[in-house]
Formats: sequence, C-alpha cells, structure tokens
Amino acid sequence: MNKAEAAKYLNKSPRAVVRYAVQHKLSVRKTIVTGADGRAREVSDYDEEELKALKAELDMPTQTISPRVERNVAVVGKPVDVDMMNEFSERTAVAVASAIAELLARTPPAALMLEAKKATKRKPTKRKPNPAQIAYKLLLTIDEASALGVPRKQILEAIESGTLAAIETTDGARIKRTAFDSYIKKL
Repeated sequence: MNKAEAAKYLNKSPRAVVRYAVQHKLSVRKTIVTGADGRAREVSDYDEEELKALKAELDMPTQTISPRVERNVAVVGKPVDVDMMNEFSERTAVAVASAIAELLARTPPAALMLEAKKATKRKPTKRKPNPAQIAYKLLLTIDEASALGVPRKQILEAIESGTLAAIETTDGARIKRTAFDSYIKKL
C-alpha cells in the first residue's frame, strides 16, 4: 500500500503516515518504479498488517487524565471543604493550616515585615578601584585617590583645609589628577 492509500486507510494525512514511520510504528519498504514517461521514481510501500495493527491502536479509546483542582485548601483552623477528598489528605491539610496559623500567631507582624524587607533588599557591593585602571583618569573619586596610596582620612582633611582642590558633584567629590599629583609631591 502506498503512502496516499495508507493515509486514507488510517484517516490521517500523508505527513502523519511519514511521522509514524519515523517513530518506528510503521516500516517502509522503498521501491523504484518506472513511470509511463520512462522516468524512475521512488515509491514508499507500507505493510498492510502493520497498518491494521496501527489503526486498531489509534481507534482504541484513550483516557485523558485531567489534573484535579482543589479549592479552599488553606482555611486556617477549619477542616478543608473539598469535594471527594479522602480523610488522610483532609487531616494533612488541617495540620498544615494549623501549623501556619500557630507560626503566624507567635511572630509579630512587624517582625514579618522586617524579615520580608531584609530578604528583598539588595545590598550594594563596594569594589575597590584598580590602580591600573586609575592611572590615566583626569578626575578621581576619593576612593580612587586613596587606592593610589594616600589614606582616605588624609585626603578628606586636605580637601577640607583647602590644600587639595576638589570639585563637588552630586555623587561625591572629584579631584583633578594634576592637583592630586602636585599634592603627593608636596608630601
């Protein structure tokens, strides 16, 4: 039986027949046939016994399993009211709901909120500047200047006293590289 006949027999498309063959549900025997015009072409030949077995398999009724959605599962302090739930799962749900209620009763709401904030708050990491990357910068932050060998406290004191000129920006002070180099030479 060729592909078109097999598709018609199975009530499927020819592409589905090829898919069954790829899935090894059908075996295919390829034969070369010469047409009336003298050209040779390849024809797929399917075994009738395998087609009958596959049709019987496809015609069998299938049982679809749908997930069961349970409602009203977490009612605190009350037994769970779910249709067709067995006694064991009802006791388990009540025990879990009671344990959650007991835990919530022991923990004050302010502590719960504080813990939730701590869990979601992201702490910024402060990285030390790399001296090799600072070497050619024209403006330095205080951290970058301190990475070049002068203590941070000394830099801040020099800026406050006016011996080291700094430019105030919205995100901190910037020190001109030439001013910083001349300050280091004076030390």
